[in-house]
Order: sequence, then C-alpha cells, then structure tokens
Amino acid sequence: MPFFPPNRWRIGLVNFVGTAALTALHSWQISGWAYGDLAAATAEFRQALLVAGIFVAGVAALVGGGISRPTLAFASAGSMRRGWPLVRAHVSFLFLTAALGMTAGLMPTLVAVLSSSSYGSLGWATIISGYAGLLFYLSAGYLVGCLLPQYVAVPMTVLGAYLLLIVMPPILSPVFTFDVISGQQVPPGATLVRILFFSVASALFVGAACAWLRRRSPSESRSAVAAVAVLVLPLLIVVWSARSYDTPLVEFDDAAPVCEEAQGLRVCVHPARATLLQPWFAEMTKVWEAFGTTNISPPSVVDATLGVSSDGVIPIQLQGHDRDRWLESAVVDVVSRLTGVDACIESGVPDQRALDTSGAAGAWVLEQVGADPNLLFQSPQSQTELEELLSLDVEQARTVIAANLPELAQCRAVALLDN
Repeated sequence: MPFFPPNRWRIGLVNFVGTAALTALHSWQISGWAYGDLAAATAEFRQALLVAGIFVAGVAALVGGGISRPTLAFASAGSMRRGWPLVRAHVSFLFLTAALGMTAGLMPTLVAVLSSSSYGSLGWATIISGYAGLLFYLSAGYLVGCLLPQYVAVPMTVLGAYLLLIVMPPILSPVFTFDVISGQQVPPGATLVRILFFSVASALFVGAACAWLRRRSPSESRSAVAAVAVLVLPLLIVVWSARSYDTPLVEFDDAAPVCEEAQGLRVCVHPARATLLQPWFAEMTKVWEAFGTTNISPPSVVDATLGVSSDGVIPIQLQGHDRDRWLESAVVDVVSRLTGVDACIESGVPDQRALDTSGAAGAWVLEQVGADPNLLFQSPQSQTELEELLSLDVEQARTVIAANLPELAQCRAVALLDN
C-alpha cells in the first residue's frame, strides 16, 4: 500500500498554498513592466526558488522528521515501510504539490507577460531546470529531516537552504545572483549542467534517505551513517570542483536591434522592447531639442541589453520600470548622463559645486520636457541655480547649457550663470 505524510491532506495543502503564494509574490512585479519580457518570466521558474525552494525544503524536513524515529521508521524485516516505498511516496507527494503550487503561483505572471510580449518564447530548458531545482531543495530537506530530530531539522534546513545561495558556486546555485532578461541568455551548456546536477543530487539525497531508514536501528547506526556519507560525499566533491568554473553564466543574445533615427539622433532597442521605441524616440527628440545644441553631435541612446559600448553611446536600462513610469525614468537616466549627474556620483567624492550645477542643468531640461525636475539630484545650491535658469528666457537658458554641455557631462561645470 502507498504511504503518505502524516495528515497528508493538510501537508499537501500547506505545501501547495505556501509555494503558490511565495512564488506569486516573488514574480508579480514582472507582470507590471512596460513590455512583456518572456526571458524574465521564464527565469522566474528558477529565481522564485529564492523563497519557494526554502519553504519547500522546510516542509520536507518536517515530513522527514515525522517518520525517522526508530519507533516509527522500523517495522518487521519484510515490511514495506522500510526504505524506498516510504521515501518514494513522501517525496513524490511533496514534489507534486510543490510543483503544482509553483506553477499556479507563476500563472498570473505568465498570462500577463504572454499577452503583452512581442518577441521571444518561453525557455523550456530553464523551466525544467527550475523544477529540478525545486526537487533538489525538497529532497535535501527530506534527508535532513530523516537525519535530525524534527525540532532541529526544520530550522537547520531553512537556514541551510538560505546559506546554499551563498556557498554554492554560481553554476550550481539553485538561484542566480542576477536575473536574466530579454537581450541576455544563459548558455545552453550551463543550463544542461544545472539540470543534470540537480537531478543527480536529488536522486542521491533520496537514496541516502532510503539507506538511512533501512539501516538505522536504536542500537546501531554506523552502517546507516556510512551509507549516507558514501552517497552524499561525491556531491560535495562536485560542488567544490565547480568553484573553479569561471565561464560567464549570462551572455548577450544575437538579436538584431530595432532602431529609429532622425537628424542624427539614434535610438535602438532590443526586439523584445520594440513597442517602446516610438514613444522613447519621440521623448529623446524633445530632450535633445531642450538642450538646443547645434555644434555637438546628438548621442546614440541604446537599450543596455544590446551590449553596445562606445563613445557617444548612452546605454539605458528599460526593464524593471512599470508601464506608467518607464518613459519618465528613461528620460531622467538620459538627462542625468548628458548633464553629468551620473559622472559626478560615479567619481566617488564629487566636486559639490559641479554636482549642484549638473543637477540644476538636468532639472531645467526635465522641466522643459514635462518631467518632474525633482527626480534628479537636488540641494539648496542646485535649487538656487535652477531658479536662476528658470528666470531666464528659454532660449537664453538653452544657450548657456549648450555652451557648457561638455564641461557639464564631465562634472566640471560650476555656476553656469557666472561664466
């Protein structure tokens, strides 16, 4: 007969609801982005393990700890309660409810992203690796639950599952330290290695739990400890060896950019963000007109995930901004680069007067294009300089800023109206 965790319907419900809720909370922000990013949504099958995997490991430890005491785990020599049938029933039941929970939690995000995406498709290898990572967490938690008393196993498992994110080499970590978005991709070989590792590790954890339950007795546990060590030790060797893996886990894809160009101003985006190109180009045209420069070539403003890096190119991150504020955020980023606010901040200890002047110039430009000037760096001195610029005729202020634009961009301009 099959065996299930104690109070199996309650455990299954908690496992499903908890996994679904945590996964949904982790992924919901992506559904509100200005564009549908299928690469980011796919990556959530992995990244959501940051919360869901730790939870599932704790639940598995709770179940494992409930059956591992000698009086519960052992019966007569021929009993099916010993070893594989019991572990198989528990792990499969827990994985089924957790996998259904993760799928349900991600479904609202997937539906929203699929309805608004214009490029790409779901990455099935990444999705498989996410479920393999979920099984990895679950089987590891179950094994710890079998080895330790229940009141120790659960907190130790939760803590250990979190520490895995710190101590595991990136190639084998269930969760990346970065998110993958459209314009980037994980090399197929790396994904294959991860699927293989999580699958083999899960099988060894399950085998170790079986060995422990079959061999452990109230009076003798050395053979059980030896069996667990033999099965788990190879994983530790693999993890240690993987620390030397230095190949990047993310690379730019080879998608052709989509561009708009007029009067020297050029704006390019990744195809996944093609729906953003027209409004962004229109806004960049207004920004450049606000500067009023005629003797300086306009910059090329590009989507940062295109991987373009050269003089005269301003890379801008477009992901992560919601659909109501993305354009204003992109404008602020461009203006802060053109007026040198970013250069001032990136210099470490900036020249405060230069920072005040760059902030005032940038705020004036934002004012002209209808954006909130307070979104740039502000100080009492920069506010004063901004008021002085606003007191001028628009053409006069534009001429002053245009004449000092090279110095502004390098965080060297001081008190524009005193020059």
